[in-house]
Amino acid sequence: MNMEQWFNKLNHTLNKNEIEEAIVICWEIWNYRNGVIWNQRTSTVDRILDNAISFINEWRQLRTPYGSHWQDTEENRKWKPPDDLALKCNIDASFDLATGEAGAGMVVRDRYGEFLRGRLTYIRETFSPMMAEALAVKEALIYE
Repeated sequence: MNMEQWFNKLNHTLNKNEIEEAIVICWEIWNYRNGVIWNQRTSTVDRILDNAISFINEWRQLRTPYGSHWQDTEENRKWKPPDDLALKCNIDASFDLATGEAGAGMVVRDRYGEFLRGRLTYIRETFSPMMAEALAVKEALIYE
């Protein structure tokens, strides 16, 4: 069975959460493989699975920022302007589990949606997606 056949079988036999978990476990195994080949790192099966489980749990938490009642709809994803005298700073981060490095971006706009300022920054030595998001907020708060 090749990878495509295996994935199609997963897609027809598992629910959405189980598919997400299988993909993250595969990704973590791939990261482990790269660590062995390129950085002579070693790990255990338990650690690989723990990393995958931690990642998927944090990813799910970050996907529901407004609690379990939040609905992922077009209306909820649409940018909403700030009040008349305020500015709005939108922030996002990315995280590389293999290296522990992250990147963050922020955009400041006025009530008309006009771009005022933006910034991209590199964040080193973080250990999770949630930590990367938190450090992105910190970077936005100290941004001049």
